[in-house]
Amino acid sequence: MIHRNKLIIVVVGSAFIFRTISGVGFEGKESDNVLVDLFSMRTMSANFSQVVFDAEDKREISSSAGSVLFKKPDLVKWSYDKPINQVFIKNKTSFSVYDRDLMQLSKINRYVDQDTPIDFLIKDYQTFKTFYDVDKLNNSGNLSFVKLSPLVEKSDYEKIIIVFKNSVINKIEIFYRIGRIIEIKFDMVQINLELNEGDFELDAPPNVEVEEIN
Repeated sequence: MIHRNKLIIVVVGSAFIFRTISGVGFEGKESDNVLVDLFSMRTMSANFSQVVFDAEDKREISSSAGSVLFKKPDLVKWSYDKPINQVFIKNKTSFSVYDRDLMQLSKINRYVDQDTPIDFLIKDYQTFKTFYDVDKLNNSGNLSFVKLSPLVEKSDYEKIIIVFKNSVINKIEIFYRIGRIIEIKFDMVQINLELNEGDFELDAPPNVEVEEIN
């Protein structure tokens, strides 16, 4: 099987497991009130644009666009439409990558233990608070800003800025220690809509080349 580079721009596509919060009280710092909006999402559908910047001079290194679909606690479909046409699907502990251009499907049939900066989207509230220090930044109009600082010293990134617009997630900025900033903007966001497992199936043809990774 021919493999092309699975991109630096795909940091996000490889580790989404969302868990439902129930019966958790959000108490403590003011920033926790904003997190209610994040953790109250049971499902989400959105388009996104993703840009990688050089942290020193803000030069654009790469860009991509696509769509995301998730349903708590364990269904995620993250699709890149350009520049590389790839789909990432997380279903419980299985993980699939489909390259539409090369017509190749890779199935990883084991637990994917990968720590990524978007782990704040996959943890329940109590676990989340053990991984991140949360600070509410100044609001601007209908925008609310929250800064996440990892409590793990060996984390690959320094901080994450989450932007909410009218209480809906609007943008994520990830600041890496290697001098890169990844900005993900969401558009056409719909939350808590009815989704089923069929919405997370791959549109791969029957003759697609399949690689099983156990």
